[in-house]
This record gives sequence, C-alpha cells and structure tokens, in this order.
Amino acid sequence: MVAKTLRTDNTAPEPKADMTDLSPDCARCDALCCVLLAFDASAAFVHDKPACAPCRHLAQDNHCRIHADLAAQGFRGCVAFDCHGAGQRITGQVFKGRSWRDDASLMPAMADAFRTLRQIHEAAGLLQQAATLPLSPAQEASRQTLLRDLDLNRDWTEAGLDQAAASPQLRAVPAFFRALRDTVTPPHR
Repeated sequence: MVAKTLRTDNTAPEPKADMTDLSPDCARCDALCCVLLAFDASAAFVHDKPACAPCRHLAQDNHCRIHADLAAQGFRGCVAFDCHGAGQRITGQVFKGRSWRDDASLMPAMADAFRTLRQIHEAAGLLQQAATLPLSPAQEASRQTLLRDLDLNRDWTEAGLDQAAASPQLRAVPAFFRALRDTVTPPHR
C-alpha cells in the first residue's frame, strides 16, 4: 500500500479532478484495500484475511497501526499493492462518501466496484506507459482508442462499473498487449 495517511471522515468528494492521474490517495479513501481484499498467509502476508473483513491492524480512524513497519512485520503485499487511484474514486465518486463502517452491507458492492475500477485504472496505466514503446502508427491508433474508450474522466456509478466489468473495451486491452509481443522488441539490457 502506498499510503501515507488514510481517510478519516465521510466528507463529500472533492471537486472533479483530471482522472488520468492514477496515483492512490489514501487520505481520500475508506481503507478499501485493508478491508475488501482477501489474502492468504504467504511470504507477502503473515496471516490469512478473508475478503470484506477489516485487517486486524486497521484502526478505527482508518490508519494502519503497523504502517511504518509493514514489511518487517510480514506484510510485503501491502507495501507492494497499488490501487491505481481506484480507492479514492470508489469512496468519493461511486459511493459518495458512504462508508462500510456505517453500513457493512455496502462491502460486497464496494468490493465489486473496487475490483472493476482497479482493472480499468490498471489497464489505463499500462496503455499510458505503452506510449513510450516503438509502436507502429496502427498500434498507436489502437492504443489511443483503447485509452479513450476506457474513459478515465467518466463519472462512474455502481451500474456503470457493473457494465464495464463485462465490456469488450476492458477485454480488448490484454489482447492489444498480446499482439505487441510479436512486433515490439524490448530494449537490450
């Protein structure tokens, strides 16, 4: 988790910003990665945690009690995790500041929305990075079309994210990158 501080109130979302910035802003999130995601005991996590259950280290104010020492305490997965800015958008835009702390029944819907928006943001980030590759004009046009179709500045809703989860646009991104394997040569190291 890239967090510095986590959201501590249920204030209304800030004015709409340019969503092409896919950086997490944990101060505007409701600790979604600490609650919604499941993890298994492994080298990345010292214990199991089921989905839709707060991590045992999450304090009432949405701060991680061991944030400064996550890796040393066996939570390398938290250190490595990046929601690509989906957390703050789910909290502020999709759920309008409503919190799982106030209504636990929101957790399944928040988890579905978070999963889908994180996929969209991750796909957009990869497409943004692909601009640095030596793409043919046709590949670059496809990249730009896919990025435009993901519509990062869209005002997402639960229904819109449900539709996006099965959209051909989201499925087209992995196909675009698979097609690059045969035509784009990685730089020699």
